[in-house]
Amino acid sequence: MFLFVIQLFGQETKSFSNTMKYQLAILTICSFSHLLAEEPKDLTLLRQSWTKAREQATAPIDKKYADALDAMKVRFTKSGDLTSALAVDAELKSLPGGSTTTSAPASQDAATAGVRTKGGLEKAISDTIWTVVHDEDQKPWGQAEFKAGGKFSGFNKTDLPWKVLDKETVTVQAYEFKFSKDLSQFTVVWGGTGKLTGTRKIP
Repeated sequence: MFLFVIQLFGQETKSFSNTMKYQLAILTICSFSHLLAEEPKDLTLLRQSWTKAREQATAPIDKKYADALDAMKVRFTKSGDLTSALAVDAELKSLPGGSTTTSAPASQDAATAGVRTKGGLEKAISDTIWTVVHDEDQKPWGQAEFKAGGKFSGFNKTDLPWKVLDKETVTVQAYEFKFSKDLSQFTVVWGGTGKLTGTRKIP
């Protein structure tokens, strides 16, 4: 009996010792983590100084790149290549802080650079794809595509002839597609379907 008590006491003592070791280990880890969280003030100041110097050093390079992109956007716009102009405009907007240039958006440039003519409109929308929704309930209505060479596909129709009526209107059969000034959208009343709105997809 006495031997049993000693063995039991020894097991409890061992269990208590293991528990204490575990608790001490947890306290040590927590204390160490706390020390890591409090970085030296000198380190914080040095990092801030490095960040500022790095930004100042790269700013001129970023500006040159933005200026070159802006010139490219204007060149594409004036040639009537709106798709390329919009792609360059998207690159400008992706730069840190957005575009730093003062030129108008590519779509607005296009509207003032000869695209708003019959020939300009035809060139601008050739080989473009549009996401279409129904105006009344905004439900998706598939896609529409104006292919180069005057072929239209969409609304369960393929290779219907399309032609430019005026600087903002394209006809497909008896239906008139009215384009917004920035050529980003069109509206059309498609028979009994009602009014549809198409939004240009950026490649």
